[in-house]
Amino acid sequence: MRDHPVAAQPMPGAPPVRSPAAHIDSCGPLKELLDRHHAAPAYNTARLAGAPASDPMQFTCSLTVPPLKKPGSEEVLLPEATYTASGRGAKDAEQAAARQAIVAAEKAGLAI
Repeated sequence: MRDHPVAAQPMPGAPPVRSPAAHIDSCGPLKELLDRHHAAPAYNTARLAGAPASDPMQFTCSLTVPPLKKPGSEEVLLPEATYTASGRGAKDAEQAAARQAIVAAEKAGLAI
């Protein structure tokens, strides 16, 4: 008899249940950034129609971020953009799209 139970191991070649990146909260920091610029994101998340059960990416998210302007100015720091991502679940897809928006904001020199 074993002293310790054997941990379940994934099947070789099987995709991870959740990617390590899925554990990083990107929606929260993005919301904080947009709040500072008095802007709101628009998430459109849906299950992929006709995706086979074997496809690990079952959901897609289209995230639209409005233009971010310098406070008290009309200077646009980040133009309006739409980011699209897929994920195993709706939250995974939303997090992936938010990560894309954060990367774009960082490239534009915005503090996250």
